[in-house]
Amino acid sequence: MKMVIETSRPIAQVAKELGIHDATLGNWVNAYRRELR
Repeated sequence: MKMVIETSRPIAQVAKELGIHDATLGNWVNAYRRELR
């Protein structure tokens, strides 16, 4: 999540590098952003 949020890199690119599905990472990022509110 930090790689997406701190670097503004696309979720799909980071997910591919980590070997996970982009929807999974997207869900994690969205949940993290909701908790910050």
